[in-house]
This record gives sequence, structure tokens and C-alpha cells, in this order.
Amino acid sequence: MKYWNINQILPYQRNFNFINGPRSIGKTYTTQKYCLKKCIERKIQFVYLVRTQDEKKDGVLQKAFEKVVQQQFKEFEFDYTDECMYLVDTSKKVKKVVGWCIAISEALKIKKRSFPNVKYIIFDEYMLESKNSTRYVNGWKEPDLFLSIYHTIDREEDRVIAFMLGNNTSFYNPYHMHPAFDIPETPVGCIWL
Repeated sequence: MKYWNINQILPYQRNFNFINGPRSIGKTYTTQKYCLKKCIERKIQFVYLVRTQDEKKDGVLQKAFEKVVQQQFKEFEFDYTDECMYLVDTSKKVKKVVGWCIAISEALKIKKRSFPNVKYIIFDEYMLESKNSTRYVNGWKEPDLFLSIYHTIDREEDRVIAFMLGNNTSFYNPYHMHPAFDIPETPVGCIWL
């Protein structure tokens, strides 16, 4: 199999899905395609999580989804701001939010906001290469900020599914070591439950 198949993990119905593997196996593409398709079909939303507000201001949301939109969603029209991805209904001249971009550094800022239509969180590159490990927001406590955002969005409704995508860079990182996840080393090709 050349590309990762998201259907391998969906039957397990987990709120937090850590997908780790080498580059170029389609982790990001497959996850974006799946989430965007479901959001369009069900009129729900996703959150694309990044680390800093500078990434948002640089248009990372549009840049991240550009390939999957061009290849898989040609029949749709999308519009973007730094914070939102909109699905445009040209016949009615309206646009509806299909995706949000939130920075981990905004965890406290968004606490009073509500995201009742969000079903998915996509956090690409959740683990950093060891040479960049100082770039975790709030150091090794970054997972606490992630969990704060997750709970702000989910509001204890048990509806949000998070996809944490990473390259096989360093098993020892803030997320794998955090007590909320406590992920053991898992053999290549295996699923840990």
C-alpha cells in the first residue's frame, strides 16, 4: 500500500488519533480529504490547528488545503481568511464556515468562544524534529494548551475527533510523554489502542 488508509483507524472510534509515519505516505492529504468531505456532506466544521498566530496570518489554512481542494473538490468554490475556510454557494451568494484555523498560542483567548459545529481537529506536525524541539508553545507543557483547546471546542460533548499527524521524528516528545496520552512505543505498522 503506497498511501495511508484512514479507514484503518476509524472503526476504533477514538477521540485522539495519533498517526505517525514517514513523509509522503499521505497522512495529511488523506485526513484533509476525509474531514473536508464529511464537513461538506454533513454541514459540520473542522479545526486546523497550528502553533502560532504568525502561521495563521501567513495564510497557512489556504496553503495547507490547496492541493486537496484542487484535486478532490474541483466542483466546489472556497474562500479563505486567516481564521476561516468558507464553502461558497454561488447560486445563493452566501458562504458558510467549513473550517477554522486556531493557533495553540491562542488557547486562553478562545476559551469564551463556542464551536458547536466542529467535529474534527487536524493537527499536522504535532511533534517537532528534535532540532526544533524548543519551538513547542510553552515547552513540554504544550499538550496542556492543546487539551484546553480541545475542551473549549468539545465542551464535554464527546463529539470531537482529533487527528494528530506526525513524521517519525522523535518518540520522546511532549505529546507521547503527557499523562493524558501516555503513548508507548509501538512497532511499525501496528495500531496501539
